[in-house]
Amino acid sequence: MLLVRLLKINLIYKFMSNPEQSGVDPEVKEQINTEGFEGNEKGGAAVIIGKEGEEIDKLRKRVESEGVCADAATYVRLNKSIGVPKEEYAGKDFGEWINTQKRRAWMGSTECVFIDSQGNIATLIIDYKKIKSIPKQNIENWEKLRDSFQQELKRYGFNFDPNGFRSPDYYPISRALVSYQSAKEKEAEEKKQNEFDF
Repeated sequence: MLLVRLLKINLIYKFMSNPEQSGVDPEVKEQINTEGFEGNEKGGAAVIIGKEGEEIDKLRKRVESEGVCADAATYVRLNKSIGVPKEEYAGKDFGEWINTQKRRAWMGSTECVFIDSQGNIATLIIDYKKIKSIPKQNIENWEKLRDSFQQELKRYGFNFDPNGFRSPDYYPISRALVSYQSAKEKEAEEKKQNEFDF
């Protein structure tokens, strides 16, 4: 995989430095423009190449739709943040409980907290407009958007708590998030003070 990426980077560099004489086969260029983080569908490329004129206009339209994901699973993979890494509670009772809760999720209207497959507590802010597979006719009805999002992820083993953030099982997760964030902020403040300690 790394070798393929390096070869693609080399081809892109050759093309961009001199597109007319790069020797890039049009099929290779098309492959670079269609392969990306969302599979082999048009517009899913993370890198695009092209010439001035009509080709650039087409590519510009694709750039304008940047960040739009094919489905909810891709959106989660690209947009989740690790709220509390698993190393913070490894070897503790809480860590053992977390390991039994992988892919358990709690949701509000546009916020989601879940235990990822590695055992980290992950957070996610959802922009439903950025997920192609979610029907947009109900864009004002966040409950239907949330339900569509959940249905897609249930196919991947996600288990959404019906009580969302009001669930008693969410309280220890919430405490862990707040505690970890407070510790990080305190650590950053101490580091900042030490930098200016004359």
